[in-house]
This record gives sequence, structure tokens and C-alpha cells, in this order.
Amino acid sequence: MNSTWMIGVVLQERPVGAPPWTAFVVAVALTLVALLFAIWTGRTARRRLHVVTVCFLVPVLATAIYFAETVGSYWVFPAVPLQIHLGFAYTASAATLLAVGSGIAHIRGWVRRSTHAPVAWFFVAAAVGAVATGTWIFLVGSPRV
Repeated sequence: MNSTWMIGVVLQERPVGAPPWTAFVVAVALTLVALLFAIWTGRTARRRLHVVTVCFLVPVLATAIYFAETVGSYWVFPAVPLQIHLGFAYTASAATLLAVGSGIAHIRGWVRRSTHAPVAWFFVAAAVGAVATGTWIFLVGSPRV
């Protein structure tokens, strides 16, 4: 893939081949199902199942991010919506680490559930924001030609 630098912006040519839409949609769907299941298991205090669900959620989320980047390389997005989306996406990525870390601290007895829960809800809010703004940028963007 060739790219050209122009006034601090990388202009990229359209990648070769078709974008992996099916893999992207499946990864996002699995992420949302796993997120809902993690919320349910956490709220109902099913700790073992919650840990297993989160251990599934994190790599599925990483896979969804990978495919979002791949599919996104076939599109041109307006600057402002893209920056808003990236704000949510980076926040959700950092919040993932914070939520997992506070969950491990809770399991080890270092923090109470009342400490872990707000951190986990912050991750959920940031992730939902990233999904919503990710949908938005595809709606206002256009395929790269």
C-alpha cells in the first residue's frame, strides 16, 4: 500500500481486494453479545462465569478493533467525526485495561466491588460510545476510490 505525506496528513491509496465486512460484522456482534453477557454476569454476581466472559470479551474486542481498522482503510472519513470516534475508541481501550485491572484487584480482595463496578461501567460507556460513533463515521464517510 503506497502512501504520500502532504502537509502532515497521510493520504493513502485504496487497499487491494475486498474489505472483510463479514469478519468485521461478526467480530462486532460477538463483542456486543460478550459485553452484554459480561454485564449480566457481573450484575448478578456470577463471578466465575463473569471472569470467563471477560476473558472471552477482551480478545474478541481486540479482533473487532483489528477488523474495524482494516475495513476503515477502505473508507475516507470526515476529520471531525473521526476525531470524536477516536476519542471514544482510545478511551474505551484504556478503560478496558483499567476495568480488567480493577477486576483482578477485586478478585484478590484488594478493592471492593463498589470500586470495580464504576470502572467497569466507565468502560461500558466508552465502548458503547465507540460503537455508536463508529457507526456514525461509516454513515458520513465514503468508500475510498
